[in-house]
Amino acid sequence: SPNGGQDAFVARLDTTKRRNAGLEYSTYLGGFLDDAGLGIAFRGSDAYVTGIAVSPNFPTTANAYDQSFNGFPADVWVSRIDTEKAAAASLEYSSYIGSGGLDIGLDVVVKGQDAILTGLAGAENFPTANAYDSTFNGGGIDGFVARLDTGAGAAGLEYSSFLGGGGPDSGRGIVVRGNDAFIAGPTGSPNFPTTATAFDTSFNGGGLDVFVTRLDLNTAGDAGLEYSSYLGGA
Repeated sequence: SPNGGQDAFVARLDTTKRRNAGLEYSTYLGGFLDDAGLGIAFRGSDAYVTGIAVSPNFPTTANAYDQSFNGFPADVWVSRIDTEKAAAASLEYSSYIGSGGLDIGLDVVVKGQDAILTGLAGAENFPTANAYDSTFNGGGIDGFVARLDTGAGAAGLEYSSFLGGGGPDSGRGIVVRGNDAFIAGPTGSPNFPTTATAFDTSFNGGGLDVFVTRLDLNTAGDAGLEYSSYLGGA
């Protein structure tokens, strides 16, 4: 990579064209250490991308929520790239979001100009806002859900919450309908938060269960947890 170490990349291919004519857009995205893209969503010609940034010089934009690397081993990054623009003009938004621990963005969806992310957070100072749960639950890593307005700069963190119990937890996939985020991932927590309406309120053992959770991103506190269930076997 031109930046050193490992870079993320974003590429757009027209699958109706052959060979070089099909590559409509392709770029590196990273700093001088190892960075990777792990989730992508599209709205029009804009690609919203998230992943893991180890580089303290990962490219950010002036309108970012957070232009500063929060400490090793890694931060979440989220970028908006217009795949119809050339060179530096295509990077319309790019920001860190993280703590002093291991933070990774694993999936992203788009609503308007908002990027709604899930992944894992590795420390208690991961930023929260209007959260269902503003307290790190331990176990090394918690899941998180965050909503960033990519047009609002430093005020862009509209929602951010931990999601987990006393063991390791991670949000791996997310979809959004209205103001509700539906998140799924692995949990190693016997006390992962569940609701009375759950399919299964009991941890099934065997190391890890799946969790499925519905969070209202417009409601802070316990009322924001509309549904949460284990899914697994021993």
